Amino acid sequence: MGSFLKNFGNNSTIFAFSSGSVPSGVGIIRISGPLSLKCAKIITGDEPKKPRIVELKNFVNPNTNDYIDRGLMIWFNKPNSFTGEDIIEFHTHGSMAVVDLLYEILLSIDNVRIAEPGEFTRRSFENNKLNLEQVEGLVDVINAETKIQLDHANKLLLGNLGELTENLRVKLLALLSEIEAAIEFEDDGIVLDTFKNLNLKIDSISEIINDILVNYQNSQIIRDGLIISIIGPPNVGKSSIINRLTNSDVSIITNIPGTTRDIVEVKLKLFGYPVLLRDTAGLRHAQDVVEKIGVEKSIESIKQSDLIISVTDNELDLPIDLNTYNITDNTSIIEVQNKSDLIRDFNKNDIIYISAKTNFGFEKLLSHIKIILESKFNQTKNKMYLISRKRHHEIFQEISNSLISFKKQTELELKAEDLRFGIQSLGKITGRVDVEDMLDKLFNEFCIGK
Repeated sequence: MGSFLKNFGNNSTIFAFSSGSVPSGVGIIRISGPLSLKCAKIITGDEPKKPRIVELKNFVNPNTNDYIDRGLMIWFNKPNSFTGEDIIEFHTHGSMAVVDLLYEILLSIDNVRIAEPGEFTRRSFENNKLNLEQVEGLVDVINAETKIQLDHANKLLLGNLGELTENLRVKLLALLSEIEAAIEFEDDGIVLDTFKNLNLKIDSISEIINDILVNYQNSQIIRDGLIISIIGPPNVGKSSIINRLTNSDVSIITNIPGTTRDIVEVKLKLFGYPVLLRDTAGLRHAQDVVEKIGVEKSIESIKQSDLIISVTDNELDLPIDLNTYNITDNTSIIEVQNKSDLIRDFNKNDIIYISAKTNFGFEKLLSHIKIILESKFNQTKNKMYLISRKRHHEIFQEISNSLISFKKQTELELKAEDLRFGIQSLGKITGRVDVEDMLDKLFNEFCIGK
């Protein structure tokens, strides 16, 4: 087991404030574990009468008999609860004083403690209420900021990926059983498909896996946001443009060339899509070591970008030659000329003329950005199987490699070994095998009350 369960175990009862920060109109304290009903009786004077029934209760300090608050109590009985354990929820007023007093009482009870981040979900996983990919989906649901992110996260939470991996696992197991039977009962005349037919069966599975791998980048965009880098020489108004786009002063603006020496990132929602907007250092021959580092980071950002806004101004005739930075074919580029309030002739059709000072041209720029966003995200809309976590991608790459190896093998025993490796790798998706090393990190992504 990971350090999480080594340190605490499932014998203890845990509690946490599960409804956000205080003060608030309503506060929810969640308790899970074998002593949940005892905790309810100590604070309200009675154990709950029936599960999933809301009861109005007075919350009282058992040591002084002082009235604390009046609110609701709900009992979710095991195993039909989120954690698979008995859960009690106190719905109180979200007062700091009320919460502190209830915490003080609960901490005075033996074997009752404050939950670690993500521990309620960890117990749900350990009690087989959620598999690992559903846990990851729950993290993404909580962190979702746009509808497309929520839809993507819900696919994981509802078990779509787990269903896919189980179907692939069944197919690989059937093929492995066929091969192992032929090896084990060779003298009994068991007839096995030709190697060619075995490889054809693997091809149909590989096609699904390859489709998943190809669409990894698009689904990563959904989870983390489409990266838009604003690039150009120093002092062409890149920071002013990003401030216009975000309606905030997130970048330093001066008339000194090279002011932005590091990447400034802004996470925002544009037309309902998640976007990571980057303001980069000016691209030029660096004047000092610090500026050189900034330029190098800009170049790296260019290579990572899904969309580049290449900025020039009225004093520069040509935009930067992006071919020198190994831009991929998948990267969209919008060429922009800033400071257009200082010129009269707009004679280049392939350039969008804007003025960060007057807001001129930004409606057209946003329109072009919207078209590219819709194109990028629509590529993922109709895909059934989307993975956005690096862990998933690495696992499916392992499986793909084992199937490629399978086709190359000329011995049945070696083909069987490649299938076993692929099946074992599939189990890592849902947490069937070999995932302890990453569990603590995953559950720490949750807040304490989840």
